[in-house]
Amino acid sequence: MYPRPTRPALPPDAPLTLWRRTDLVAAGITGRQITAAVREGRLLRLRRDRYAPAGTHPDVCAAVRWGGRLDCVSLLALLGVFVR
Repeated sequence: MYPRPTRPALPPDAPLTLWRRTDLVAAGITGRQITAAVREGRLLRLRRDRYAPAGTHPDVCAAVRWGGRLDCVSLLALLGVFVR
């Protein structure tokens, strides 16, 4: 139902899926449907105009809420790469 954003630097099965409100609206999802999905717990509103599906990794959610992103060691660990 929700659009799959393009992520050229990551494998297609990487557990990182985030949308801007404009992405959802462009895919034909109305503001009311977005609100309903958030209220039902199917979609997380991480910050203004930034959304993720329920079940998104907590580290990703925290990074987006702070206006950042996961990079380097944090991202590698999330993707299952052994880091020390």
